[in-house]
Amino acid sequence: MKQSFTCVKATYCGIALMLASVGFCPTSYSQEVAKPATATANSEKKAVLIDIKGMPQEWLQGEPVTKWEKDRVYVLEFWATWCGPCIAAMPHIEQLSQKMKDKNISFIGVNVWDKKTPDELKEFLKKRDNPPTYPIVSDGEKGPAQKEWLVPQGVSGIPATFIVKNGELVWKGHPSQMNEEMLQSILDGKFVSAAASDSSKSKEMMKKRRADITDLLKQKEYKQATELLLKWGVDKDISPEESADLIRYIVSSSANAGQAKEAQSLLVDFMNKSQFNKASTLRMASWLLYNTYVPTSEKNFALIDQWFESALKDSDNQQKTSSIWGMLSDSKKDQGDLKAAQECMWKSLENSLPGKLFAEEKEKLGITQDFHSYIEQVIKPIWEKNAQSDESLNKEIAQWGETQKDNIFSPVFEQIDWAQGGPLDGLAKDKMTIIDFWIPPSPGAPTLDITSRGAAGMVKKVLKRHHLSEDKNIRVVTLIPNVGTSHDLIKQSAEHPDMKSFVPIGVAKTPAVWEDLMVKNGLKEAPTCLVAKDGILIWAGETKMMPSWVIKIIRENPSGEKLKKIVEDQVARNEKIKTIIFSYFRLNRDRKYDEAAKLVNEEIKNYPESAALANMCAEIKLADAVEKKDWDRFATIVNELLDQYPDDYSLAVDMNKYANSCSELGDKADLINMKAIEQLIRTELSSQADYDSYCNGILVRMYLKAGMMEKAKNALIQSLALSPITSSVFNLEKENK
Repeated sequence: MKQSFTCVKATYCGIALMLASVGFCPTSYSQEVAKPATATANSEKKAVLIDIKGMPQEWLQGEPVTKWEKDRVYVLEFWATWCGPCIAAMPHIEQLSQKMKDKNISFIGVNVWDKKTPDELKEFLKKRDNPPTYPIVSDGEKGPAQKEWLVPQGVSGIPATFIVKNGELVWKGHPSQMNEEMLQSILDGKFVSAAASDSSKSKEMMKKRRADITDLLKQKEYKQATELLLKWGVDKDISPEESADLIRYIVSSSANAGQAKEAQSLLVDFMNKSQFNKASTLRMASWLLYNTYVPTSEKNFALIDQWFESALKDSDNQQKTSSIWGMLSDSKKDQGDLKAAQECMWKSLENSLPGKLFAEEKEKLGITQDFHSYIEQVIKPIWEKNAQSDESLNKEIAQWGETQKDNIFSPVFEQIDWAQGGPLDGLAKDKMTIIDFWIPPSPGAPTLDITSRGAAGMVKKVLKRHHLSEDKNIRVVTLIPNVGTSHDLIKQSAEHPDMKSFVPIGVAKTPAVWEDLMVKNGLKEAPTCLVAKDGILIWAGETKMMPSWVIKIIRENPSGEKLKKIVEDQVARNEKIKTIIFSYFRLNRDRKYDEAAKLVNEEIKNYPESAALANMCAEIKLADAVEKKDWDRFATIVNELLDQYPDDYSLAVDMNKYANSCSELGDKADLINMKAIEQLIRTELSSQADYDSYCNGILVRMYLKAGMMEKAKNALIQSLALSPITSSVFNLEKENK
């Protein structure tokens, strides 16, 4: 069996998505960062050497590189023709190479794990809409780059980028995380990687700087502290991130000392004299608006609005423009000008993805109303219906009634200080109980950022997504593991129009809640939850990853010994599936592809409900279809898999990736992508409030391209109705009345 065509053969990220479906999720795969050459003096870690002998010999374009020139920076970007994300990254690399063509830097595309011949690769590049101009070399299927560079560095997925200077690996990661500022800092010898930043000596340096600033703050020398910070910036002795962190620390300390006006003057002085770019100024304006250190009554709103308005003039990014209008709306609201706040929020909606889609596609869709009229006449009734449904669900899951004491949960509930509802002494009797762990957002959190982040917010999304919102057998309680959390903060969050919640909310009196219910069950941070009944723990995990077997148990609502047996059997099956998945990836890692294929093809018969195993079987068939260039079979396999597992999110992600990885699919890829995105809308429970709105927006143009006019119009309606900005527009309208 040949190695799979997919972009990631066996990354931890892929494993995590598959294991999540069986209620198990290991630590997420994260970007690895090598120690930079310039940081070795401050680090005990040995520099990673990249031998030039790993450079392939088959150059497709550009001058061959046979040695690492002293102090020259080399950006090695690994890609393949079958890897959609790799192709998508090419314009970014091209843009950087053009911007820095006069610098002492070389960009090199390294084609790896590819079956195409050099001539086929040249033809592939030539047919690109904007062919890359930087040098490109081919490593073939198993060339020296894979042996000398990728394998030793543990790279098993692409796109991936290495940055080399003087033969040392300065950085490795995804090409999208690389920018001009970062590359310039490497050229200047100023770059400090994340690994270096995490080194003990680097931490000590930041600790000393903070101590120096703290000493001045204790003496109330706020201006002097700001000047010291500016000096570090001029000397390039501190990163922009550290600098921003410390100026916020200085301003907050000054404001806490009752010098709010002086604090804002310090911030203005710092921003005028520092080397912060426009994006940093926007972030600082946002911080000044939403921080709680400077009282709302004393905030310099003229300055805040000036910074936002300046950012609007400079912004050519649609999403950023929409966000800025939203923040400006929050500023106007804090000033008490609700009419201006609503006008700004309308601007935010107009500049959002669905707003732009309306402007660009209304004629094709046969829409005759202007934007405001359409929102009021078509979208508002849908939004009001959704809001009423949310209100009904809110009240239903909060009506606890009789409880049932047990030896596990009742002792914990005794350690709860009830801020809303309650007190409760046990789980709901004869009903499924979902215990939601929640951290309230700060009082000044941006309006558009807090939607769906209220108490039990993600739980409610899960219930609605799985059509459990009318189920009378579910009760929810929210617990806050942070001892001493303010009841005022809880009340403010629970009463916010976009976060309204009636469920009982309790705060831990001691760390016992965290230890007994979260830590012991492997829960690390909110939003996570437990599902329980009759004193039996059914499942614990990240709320949005609640697997289908748990949903089935909630829906059927079994009790006592029957429930206990169902849970025990399911846990045993999950453990077996988890073992199979790990074995599959281990065999692939060891390049025992035939054994891996045999394993999953046999085991899928025993566990037909496992979308993860079915995905692995499909991957093997798809690799064969790609090798034989049988694109009809490829499309059939993908479509059948989506039909077989219509409620699996990770499967839809992979099918979308598979379709984009094969340019030869043509129109078939569009149809697969439509089906996959439709499945993402049905199954994804993103913490981002605008996820469904965004996905529907993508579908609008896909449907239009396919001539599906009615579907395109419905997708636009859903995109507008589900946007959190639309909610803010109507909520402000209510407040204005």
